[in-house]
Amino acid sequence: MTITRKSMQLEGAQLADLNFIRSWLEEEEHEYNRSLQLDPESQLERGFFCNFAAISRAFEAERLEVLRVDGKAIAFHFGEFIVPGITEVHPAFRGQGYGSVIMNEILGRARENEVCKLHVTCTTLQARRFWPKYGFRPISEFAEDHYLVLSHPLPTPFPPTRKIRIEFFEEMDWYCKDSGGKAYKTVELLGAIDGNQILLSEVGHDAIIGDDVSGDRRVQVSLDGEMILDTWLGTDEAEAFGFVRHPICNSYFAKSFLPTLRI
Repeated sequence: MTITRKSMQLEGAQLADLNFIRSWLEEEEHEYNRSLQLDPESQLERGFFCNFAAISRAFEAERLEVLRVDGKAIAFHFGEFIVPGITEVHPAFRGQGYGSVIMNEILGRARENEVCKLHVTCTTLQARRFWPKYGFRPISEFAEDHYLVLSHPLPTPFPPTRKIRIEFFEEMDWYCKDSGGKAYKTVELLGAIDGNQILLSEVGHDAIIGDDVSGDRRVQVSLDGEMILDTWLGTDEAEAFGFVRHPICNSYFAKSFLPTLRI
């Protein structure tokens, strides 16, 4: 059977893979240092040999994955763009679509698990041209960190026609609402009433481009312009209504609402 890039998948790394990864990272580091000696203004970008301890820890924790060509690891990845991780393709195999193989698989996992946000950091200049193809955006023009906020459509048993507005506030902005405090995220979507539930047309979550919001967070929900929830996330009230913390990422999300008010 011919193995194409489309059919390739990440698989768990073996010790031989780790040793080969170390050898190519060492070679990259040698070339990088040599280029600096010849030209202190060299534009050659550094590889990840300086992070090999983290790569080894990922291997020991069985979280290091590789792509193989002819049995040899030609790319590795860990972190799934949720926790700090590293992705690199062997220099001889760059520009041939293997980075896209990894990206597509991780995106597929994220959609399956309804992850709200993906995050990459320590990106090279070459990589900064790669991530935007998949929707990743930096918080500013020259920032190394790139983010992708995901949307997850949800099926409803009949067309959703009710207008829902969700506003998420940091604690200080909530208390300063009357003097300029604003929501850090506003979500507008449609919902369908089914009995005493409001079924959402997509997952409503508070993930944003940039660092996760720290501290207490307030949420307000309006249905057709009428407020039906105004409480702190993480409380029993918010959870009973439908907002829970995502088990993988640091976001609060809801798929449906169960208001205590009559709808």
